Amino acid sequence: MKRLLLYILFAVCVFSIVKADASEAGVFEPIEPISDELDGRTTPLVPLQVLEKPLEAIKAYYRFLKRQVHEIDTRELKVNHGVRLPILCSVDDYFYSFAHILPAKIKTLLLETSTHAPTDHSARHELFYTTFQALPPNVQASALEARHRLEMYVKQVALPMDTLLLPQQQEWDALWQRAQQLVDQVAAQPVAADDLQQAWQDHKRDAEALLRHQLAEYDTWRQTTDRGFVEVVTTMGALRHVVEAIYIDALHVSMDTIQQFARQNRDLMQAWLDTFWAQVQLNRDMDATTVELNPEVATTCEERLTQATQQRPSLSRTRYEVDRAWNQMANDIAYSKWHWLYWSGLWHHVKAIVTRQIKALIKTLDRMVPDQ
Repeated sequence: MKRLLLYILFAVCVFSIVKADASEAGVFEPIEPISDELDGRTTPLVPLQVLEKPLEAIKAYYRFLKRQVHEIDTRELKVNHGVRLPILCSVDDYFYSFAHILPAKIKTLLLETSTHAPTDHSARHELFYTTFQALPPNVQASALEARHRLEMYVKQVALPMDTLLLPQQQEWDALWQRAQQLVDQVAAQPVAADDLQQAWQDHKRDAEALLRHQLAEYDTWRQTTDRGFVEVVTTMGALRHVVEAIYIDALHVSMDTIQQFARQNRDLMQAWLDTFWAQVQLNRDMDATTVELNPEVATTCEERLTQATQQRPSLSRTRYEVDRAWNQMANDIAYSKWHWLYWSGLWHHVKAIVTRQIKALIKTLDRMVPDQ
């Protein structure tokens, strides 16, 4: 309840600040549409007081920020006689930094709807490359340093997985060992029916509790990774939008992989427990107060248990999938003069300059030649 009240208070404060800033800047006055660089369309700034959905309000505030940055850029160029100061920062940095401090569900919804990147990794790399090449020359050095910091961070993101997944694997191993002991106990000697039912229920409850505990640990790892990412990409300028999209995809792949690791263990355990209990119910004397499995039923339960343990997800495979997601992100943001994209971009740049110069020369010659 306290957290809910804090979220409500935070939302009220943000809306009040947005409304106050927007009023001073003339957001509520009719203004001309501004260019949206993210999707190439011209989007009018919608007055905030007519919006009903929070997501639309946030998008409107995002466009308001873009307009403010555009006006500041215009004043900066005027003061500095058309020379832009070397700074790697854009409205995307403020927008995404604000998005990352929102509650988890709102942040996920906002980031997923505002970030888009090609699903093909080659296309992603090309998008990052072309975006980098389009940066003003006086900020490319800063962009290279920011890219290098992000690459170093991405390469060490998956390292804590050994200390996270290995203990969890051992926890599931212990639970499966208890299942084997349960079968051995019932097969060796009669067990009180009430005690067996209690042990079976405890086993199911422990499997669910272990799953919840591990999912909570995954969420903690995600939050830690997210905070580190935000610190590294504080100022990325025009690259921020592309980097956010690539990062979100890598994070989703990692979370899906490790969550599937825990859920598969739980599902296999629950399926075997249901099978075990069904075998017990089919072969027990309902009037007896004790339960004893005959050798055939005990063998069937042990075979099902062996099959379930063989179907358990591989720890090494899970680690491999997580590492591959982050290594792929490092490749997507790679930038080197030895890459073919660099020389392809350089060729197109030189070709455009030569074409422009030839056209200018032809126009000059046409003006010099008198009309017949």
